[in-house]
Amino acid sequence: MLDVTGLGPGPDCAMLLGDLGADVIRLERPGSGRFREPHKFIPHRSRRSIVVDLSRSDGVALVLRLVYARMTGWGQDGPMAREPGHDVNYLAVVGALSRFRRAGERPLFPLNLAADYGGGGTILAFGIACALFERATSGKGQVIDGAMIDGVAGQLSLPLAHQAMGRLSPVGTNFNDTGSRYYEVYETSDNRYLAIGALEPKFYETVLDRLGLAERTDLPDQNDRSGWPMMKELFASIIGSRPLSDWTQIFDGAEACVSPVLELDEAVTHPHAVARGTFIEQDGLMQPGVAPRFSRTPGAIASAAPVTGAHTDEILTELAYSSAEIAMLRNSGVVA
Repeated sequence: MLDVTGLGPGPDCAMLLGDLGADVIRLERPGSGRFREPHKFIPHRSRRSIVVDLSRSDGVALVLRLVYARMTGWGQDGPMAREPGHDVNYLAVVGALSRFRRAGERPLFPLNLAADYGGGGTILAFGIACALFERATSGKGQVIDGAMIDGVAGQLSLPLAHQAMGRLSPVGTNFNDTGSRYYEVYETSDNRYLAIGALEPKFYETVLDRLGLAERTDLPDQNDRSGWPMMKELFASIIGSRPLSDWTQIFDGAEACVSPVLELDEAVTHPHAVARGTFIEQDGLMQPGVAPRFSRTPGAIASAAPVTGAHTDEILTELAYSSAEIAMLRNSGVVA
């Protein structure tokens, strides 16, 4: 597979495919190296690199020996198809960004994870796998139009369902968007945070117990919305009275859907992540492991991110170019 991508979702898609066994070649433009240490840019791992000048007709002819899925923000058609944009723009227009906020506050975008990676790279990799599966039956290829707004829209099925049923309240007042006290993040006494996702009654009851509230008979029912603001203040007061380490110990093994909010450097050493190899250290870098996992044909990081153009000669040789032809392409500046 040929990776002719720039930022965000394209490299992510290529990394996913390369980790799971695809032979991915990253096509670089002359002078496109954006990193002093390209081998440390983890999203470029598990592939080889070739530099080709696509402003030259013979460079285009070389690339057309290889084959495409198209990843854009807005899609291949529509009035905004040629507009520039980034993750935050796609989230904004598709309606997702408006839901990432508390009542009375401005939206806060989730880094560039939701559109670039969730709605972009991951969906594109899924599309490529599906197209290859279909080709095995039909014998025909096709162009995959991977648009980040479409991928994000697919993740909005639940709020759209709630809206259709008349159950979607204003932002910041729903059970899972900081409206309730049982699906919320609370600050601890040491300025850390504790995440609670106790949706089910049995988990909520455990939370009440571990917070010392199990014996209270004057508390409103879990889903009595009129009591949510008061209960959030009560939860915040109790949780804010002790450090995160205390709450981590109190809820350890409690089956309450309560977790400490970890920083990245803490997450990579968390016992569960270590046991599963969720993060691994390879080539001197701490990086995510391969996902998803297969019982019979597990994936693996094929290689570190390549130095730009490191495999140019190797790839051209595989494409049946002679050493003389390769030298000519180099001398003319078509490849580097």
